Amino acid sequence: MTLVTVIKTQNRGDVMKQYSCPKCGSKDLFLKESGNHTGLYCGDCGSWLKWVSKKEKPLVKRFIEKESK
Repeated sequence: MTLVTVIKTQNRGDVMKQYSCPKCGSKDLFLKESGNHTGLYCGDCGSWLKWVSKKEKPLVKRFIEKESK
């Protein structure tokens, strides 16, 4: 199981990343600030998944918002 899956939508060819926990497969994720770094964590098992760059942070936030609906 991988942390990030890249999916292309058929209608426009857009690329959207799908994040999931490699340990439990959950898509219930959250961001946690730790000093100057931002970590991506699993909401179900609590595992740290990765450090998120400043450039990637808005994409991860958008994914989390979409998954929480």
